[in-house]
Amino acid sequence: MALNPFLFLLLLTVVRYGTRWGYYALAISIAYYIFTPPYNPNFIISRLPEMVLFFILLIIFGAIQSRYTIRMKELEEKLLEAEKEYRELNERYEITSFLKENYEKKLLTQTTTMADLYGDARNMQVLDVEELYKEIHKILQKYVESEKSSLYMLEGNNLRLKSYFGYRDDEKPLENKSISESPYNIVFEKKELVSIKEAQFKETVISDLPVYIGPLKNSSDEIIGVLNVDNIRLLNFNRVKKKLFSLICDWLARAIENAVSYKISEGRRIITPETQIFKYKYFLMRLEEAMANSASTGAKFTFFLIEILDWDTIIADNKKSVLKFVSRIIQQNMRECDILAHFEKEYELALLMVHPTEEEIRFFMDSLQEQMDIFSLKPFKDKTRILKIKTRYTSDFYKGLEEMLKSVRS
Repeated sequence: MALNPFLFLLLLTVVRYGTRWGYYALAISIAYYIFTPPYNPNFIISRLPEMVLFFILLIIFGAIQSRYTIRMKELEEKLLEAEKEYRELNERYEITSFLKENYEKKLLTQTTTMADLYGDARNMQVLDVEELYKEIHKILQKYVESEKSSLYMLEGNNLRLKSYFGYRDDEKPLENKSISESPYNIVFEKKELVSIKEAQFKETVISDLPVYIGPLKNSSDEIIGVLNVDNIRLLNFNRVKKKLFSLICDWLARAIENAVSYKISEGRRIITPETQIFKYKYFLMRLEEAMANSASTGAKFTFFLIEILDWDTIIADNKKSVLKFVSRIIQQNMRECDILAHFEKEYELALLMVHPTEEEIRFFMDSLQEQMDIFSLKPFKDKTRILKIKTRYTSDFYKGLEEMLKSVRS
């Protein structure tokens, strides 16, 4: 009698569900065989080796399946941990992406702000000192968003008010402030920007204290003035605005220093760069010398006053070109020893001829008018109108400059 082939179902049970369930199935099978007639003990004894081998196979397959089950559980646990880590990383990625996007927006905004500020700072380099005093408050309002501001320049041991912004007529800032008073003594001591927090920390609380006080330092690191942000919204009281204010102070200090240096050097020049002729003050000095020389030695000179007619109706953009043109025409017809310069009014030019003959005077007058007619410049809106000049001169002796000018203009 052979073994029942259904015993192989025990192997499948072990392989699928493990050793424990295989034992349960084996126990049920044995019990069923023993307690269900016909029971044959001799068959069990005769097939005992096969049954032992079968039992060993159950153990081996059960061990393999148990190992497989344990391994699967370990892998499932690792998979769950990996999924958990993935979710955490995904959340971190989303947060990082959100922060990155915000930082990029801030960076773009700050970069644009710095580019605009740099452009405005470059524009400050071409202004004169008085215009700088006014324009700086517009820049503060644009970038620092100040509501009130004031500019003081150092004169001796005092700071003198030069300009201010945002104040009513009845609350104008003080005209003078001492550098020994708080908080300005802190600024001059530290030579760096001071905020209201730092000033109050070092000194007692002061009413109407500026929010920011920025020193204006020249190339020698000497303070030449201070720029104050006197009032600002609380939200704008931060490190970014403070940094921008510090940059504005540095640029303003350089612009003021350059403007003052240019003004000094410009005052020393005797030639006007645009027209390449002498300035009015230098011409007066030479004219007075000629008059004094004429009074003492009898040396003659001739004074010409050339007036550009209808100056007010000339297109504004053409006025500089007209001055250059007329100056060049006069230079081409005068002698090398003669002196041509700007005069009292913008549209007036003056010429000083020393020891001229009547022929030279007449030649100059005729040649000047002839070339003006040849070129026929039309700087007016009405293109049918031609530029004209009026030339007056005198060779007479006068006791004073006013008397001579009165005679020429009459």
